Amino acid sequence: MKAATYQMDEGIKQGGMEAMPNCCIGINQTGKSSHDSLQEKDGVILSGADDTYILGPPQIAFPEVQLHEESLASIGPKLNYSKIKYYIKAPMEFESEVKSSSRNG
Repeated sequence: MKAATYQMDEGIKQGGMEAMPNCCIGINQTGKSSHDSLQEKDGVILSGADDTYILGPPQIAFPEVQLHEESLASIGPKLNYSKIKYYIKAPMEFESEVKSSSRNG
């Protein structure tokens, strides 16, 4: 394989062009399992190739990340924790929402 003659601004050189479709085929069932699990809990998973977003309140999303990691590990891939980002509301705002929902539910 020939290397690119230009300098990349970000990322690393990628493998053969068939690598990403094969990766997606390989991890598809893991994504479907997480989708089904999250759908039951009003969460969601969005994936584009090997980039995945798990959305939902922390009490739903955090355990699902663990389950997703275990499912991936069973077929080989590992999560790259240096790329994981958590987006949550400010603690006081989140705490008042949890208290409010527990009173109403």
